[in-house]
Amino acid sequence: MTFVLILLFGLVISLWNSFVISKLWAWFVVTAFTTAPRLAALQIYGLLLVFDVIKFKPDTKDEKREDVYKRAVSSVIQNALYALVCLGLGALVHKMMLP
Repeated sequence: MTFVLILLFGLVISLWNSFVISKLWAWFVVTAFTTAPRLAALQIYGLLLVFDVIKFKPDTKDEKREDVYKRAVSSVIQNALYALVCLGLGALVHKMMLP
């Protein structure tokens, strides 16, 4: 049951990260490079999945199951908070760029 909750929470965080990246992309990449395509959050989610598959390395350490769950939850929460900080900083910079 805990594993399923971690997977669902991870999915929500992945969609959150996709939203953040799509906003930052629209604010900075599309405006800086006029030929850059606009990407929706789900398109960016698909791209993130591609990159995740490429960078995946299985964890071969023998750890207790509880430690693995704690580390997974901690990693997901840190990822979500980092994305929130990036979105906030990006929003401030975007506002400063507006005339």
